[in-house]
Amino acid sequence: MEGKIELSAEFCISENVQGGGLDREEIEKWTKEGLEALKSINNRRWELGFTQLPFQDETIELIRSLDICEREWENVVLVGIGGSSLGTSALFKALKPINYNLFPYEARKGPKLFILDNPDPELCWSVLKNIKKEKTIFLIISKSGETIESVAYFYIILDILKDLQRNILIITTLNKGFLWQKAENLKIKLLPFPEDVAGRYSVLSIVGLLPLYLLRVDISSLLKGARSIAEFLHQRLEKENPSVLSASLLVGLFEKGKKIQVIMPYSSSLYEMTLWYCQLWAESLGKKVFNFSWGQTPFPALGAVDQHSQLQLWVDGPKDKVVSFWEVQKFRKDLKVPELGFSEFYYLEGKNLSQLLRTEKKATEKSLAMNGVPSMTFLIPEINPFFMGQLIYLLELQTVIAGEIIGVNPFDQPGVELGKKLTKEYMG
Repeated sequence: MEGKIELSAEFCISENVQGGGLDREEIEKWTKEGLEALKSINNRRWELGFTQLPFQDETIELIRSLDICEREWENVVLVGIGGSSLGTSALFKALKPINYNLFPYEARKGPKLFILDNPDPELCWSVLKNIKKEKTIFLIISKSGETIESVAYFYIILDILKDLQRNILIITTLNKGFLWQKAENLKIKLLPFPEDVAGRYSVLSIVGLLPLYLLRVDISSLLKGARSIAEFLHQRLEKENPSVLSASLLVGLFEKGKKIQVIMPYSSSLYEMTLWYCQLWAESLGKKVFNFSWGQTPFPALGAVDQHSQLQLWVDGPKDKVVSFWEVQKFRKDLKVPELGFSEFYYLEGKNLSQLLRTEKKATEKSLAMNGVPSMTFLIPEINPFFMGQLIYLLELQTVIAGEIIGVNPFDQPGVELGKKLTKEYMG
């Protein structure tokens, strides 16, 4: 499949946004730093686990050989939180029809997906009380094998399954952690979580590929898309490189007071992807740099819905935001507004809903620019596994480049450890 995701950044230039963006000299400065960051990453590319994931054909072969992939399941229950589930959920919501779980099996042609992430008793009850456990595969995913929320769910699932432990598969780091130990002791199927990949970068590994394969997603095309954009991005040592340019602009705009990045897809199917990206950007880059705390807060939004709830704040409120639009150029389905002869909205008649959505994005972008709010747009040819693979890798590389510019480690998360420690103390 031809084509690539592109980036339009004209509304990050100060002269186009009432002085609210970056001057051309500033853009030149920051993109130069971005290119140096990419060169540094390229020099150690094969040491960075996430850069290898698009090229792992052996993982696809392993997945296809698993006995659980030969069985017909009614449900896939994914137990995991943060990086263990957000990416899978994002791709599932993007690539399957909206409200997929409500479709009859003949229309779905695959199992339903339920995710147990938050240890909310009502969430747990609503899932476990409404599935046939003997026709459900439970995937329990935790890199450390010690994630307290996932361990709690493991206890519950183990208890209700009793003699159906063959319906459980655990993905965790081998040879350490509670889940690995229990899987070994109880003879539960076990697969390795890649040790050199942080959870939030793991969706293109077996962590995301296995559940997506069970859900009948074309994971070969997903990796092919990621592979195509990876080769392009790592080789294009030019400031127009979309990962370099977007990372450089976002860092530069942060330094000019844009402390919030609004991520706004004009596609309901891509909203869940913003939640995955929020973890990626926040957890990778919210760090202490010497005596300064760096962190641009990611904020998920949805076009055109949030034009009617958040836009007022962005236009007339504090000028501390930059908006990243995601625009889909070709929708999988489209509907035309019928011509019914109502004069009041004559301009809608005969127009596709996709045209209305794109026009609203264009109007919002211009409105923001006229009020000094910078924005950039990722142009996504269409929503399919190939281009979603591109989007995932492009944004991961963007984040790592930003980390290199800032001077932080984008793969750790030391700030969350105290909360984990205190939770264990309080529960004890």
